[in-house]
Amino acid sequence: MRPYLEGYRFKVITDHMSLKWLNSIESPSGRIARWALELQQHTFDIEYRKGKLNQVADALSRQPLETIRQATTMAPQCKWWRKRVEEVRANPEKYADYMEKDGQLYRHIPCRSQDEEAVPWKLCVPKPLRIRVLQENHDIPSAGHMGIRRTVARVANRYYWPGMFRDISQYVRRCESCQKYKEGQQRPAGKMLSQVAQEPFATVCTDFIGPLPRSTHGNTMLLVFFDRFSKWVELVPMRRATSEGLRRAFRERILARFGVPKILISDNGVQFTSTLWQHYLKELGVRQQFTAPYTPQENPTERVNRTIKRIIAQLSKSRHQQWDDFLPEIELAVNSSISASTGYSPAFLVQGREPRLPNALFDEVNIDTGMMPTTAEEKYNRMQEAFRIVRQNMERASTDQARHYNLRRRKWTPAIGELVLAKEHHLSKAADGFAAKLAPKYDGPYKILRYISPVIVHVQKIDGGKEKTVNISELKLYNSFAAV
Repeated sequence: MRPYLEGYRFKVITDHMSLKWLNSIESPSGRIARWALELQQHTFDIEYRKGKLNQVADALSRQPLETIRQATTMAPQCKWWRKRVEEVRANPEKYADYMEKDGQLYRHIPCRSQDEEAVPWKLCVPKPLRIRVLQENHDIPSAGHMGIRRTVARVANRYYWPGMFRDISQYVRRCESCQKYKEGQQRPAGKMLSQVAQEPFATVCTDFIGPLPRSTHGNTMLLVFFDRFSKWVELVPMRRATSEGLRRAFRERILARFGVPKILISDNGVQFTSTLWQHYLKELGVRQQFTAPYTPQENPTERVNRTIKRIIAQLSKSRHQQWDDFLPEIELAVNSSISASTGYSPAFLVQGREPRLPNALFDEVNIDTGMMPTTAEEKYNRMQEAFRIVRQNMERASTDQARHYNLRRRKWTPAIGELVLAKEHHLSKAADGFAAKLAPKYDGPYKILRYISPVIVHVQKIDGGKEKTVNISELKLYNSFAAV
């Protein structure tokens, strides 16, 4: 109406006496003040007219006749509604808060809120029409798919039926659009599992860092090998991240120097899932473990990657094309640093001694400290004692880390065959007019097929579609209307 009224003087005829004094209130506050400010942009006069004389506008504000006829026809199908009407007719004094009018049943419930649209006489909704009321107050654009509390307040302004809070809660929870577009309000599921390696290079983790700026040597990727027990790090610069380059680096840096590991942990990159790489590990007898997508916390290499990238940035500064010139020094720095979880440096646990550092003052003034064991037996006993202490320290560190991590997590173990929604990680595509921020947060529903670990499951879409492996922190329970 605004385009038709702006710039003209017009008259408002209403049967609401209070509106007549809206423009003459001296100190309005709250909602009345906001209304007054909004209406000041128009020039109009307010004229009061009794309701019985204001029949045209009064008729337009009434409930549509078709809706009343539909409610009158379908209401007797509801046992509660039919029984309550009979009780009101038989004993109106006992049920003074109920009223039957024009074939409809109303209940008087005082309005607790200050909402002027709320009416004290609520329409009692029979069971066949409740789904329509829920759709009108939750699904349509003007309802906005609000949450349980707001939807309950919206429905309770005009309607009543027994158990309406339960019905509204179930309806909102089972709304498929809300489940896919709204973030979960619970803590992420999946608690940390304590896994402690027992010896050096029994469990090796690997990952790629990059792409980095093309160096003067032509390298753009950095391959990282990380021993879970000793925290030893091997850094291999590569021109491209390929399966053949990965196999060559593993042979030269791990196999030739430390032997064959029992377990190798990696993410789901194409280099690690290729047939060439998996066949090579199978020949060596190495068991390969994959982390679930979008859960970097499962791969211990991710933490050391952050340290390596920070050191590269500090050493290269503005010389970004020379980032691979500092890799030998970075390896020495990391491997000679004492780990907080083991209490020893990686170099000591792997080599049995601390490495000499460049131009160290200690070596200049201390020719022979007498700290090194003199016999092979002493060295063996010393290393065995160190390994025992490392296992104890790592157990303690793992327990502490799990305790702090689990404060932000909840325990949830969905059953095999249960339906869930999986979090989606979209990428915006400007050419297609697709914005990731406006895309659904979850996809599905999926059925849980099997457990790979206590926190990793294999799922499949219920329509027989794609299968994938996910961490349960990326899942949430799917509430289906079919389960009602």
